[in-house]
Amino acid sequence: KPTLLWRYCCLILSEVLLIENFARSGLTDLEETDGIVRLLAVKLKISPQEVPPLLHHIQNQQRGRTAANNVIGNDVISVVEEVLTSLGNIKLDSFISNRLPLLNLPSDFLEVLRQGKLETSKAKAIARVGDEKTRKQFLEDAIAYNLSLSEIKRKIQEIEQQSKSESSQQTESASIKDRVDDTFQRFKKAKVWDDPKKKSKVEKLLAQLDALMQGDNPK
Repeated sequence: KPTLLWRYCCLILSEVLLIENFARSGLTDLEETDGIVRLLAVKLKISPQEVPPLLHHIQNQQRGRTAANNVIGNDVISVVEEVLTSLGNIKLDSFISNRLPLLNLPSDFLEVLRQGKLETSKAKAIARVGDEKTRKQFLEDAIAYNLSLSEIKRKIQEIEQQSKSESSQQTESASIKDRVDDTFQRFKKAKVWDDPKKKSKVEKLLAQLDALMQGDNPK
């Protein structure tokens, strides 16, 4: 089994390599975010997957939203603050709001960001599109036509308006169907057959409905 000294040396080496990586120019926002998370993991001796929830916990604790029996020690908080400060005086709230969400983007977005094909702000905006097929096509178009952020936001508004319109139409159609079902049920119980005038009107309505349905279902 690896000795404690060997493990310690590996941790130190990992830390040095990560810090040297930050010294490189041209890192993407995603690369920087991933590097910060991994450096915090090394410093705190936890897995990278445990870092984001830990940072959220610290943020909630600093805002007074943490139970007294679930408090993170000042030593851990100090390590986090020292790392963020040393890498450009990064603020915890800003890192959580602007950087951590990048790690949760769909895999195709992460690949695009790693390759530097699209700016972070554009990728985050496109990722908000709910429909997966529309989102993927939008991502491809944004890269192919080098769409600006304003053009992307305008396109998103168009997509959202179209989605609301389609949803409204579906709701309206469902409402009409419900009315038809309700009217049909009441019609079967109504006593209109004894009244010649009402019976005549019913016959005309049925004829109109029959003609309408024949128009939708041509032979």
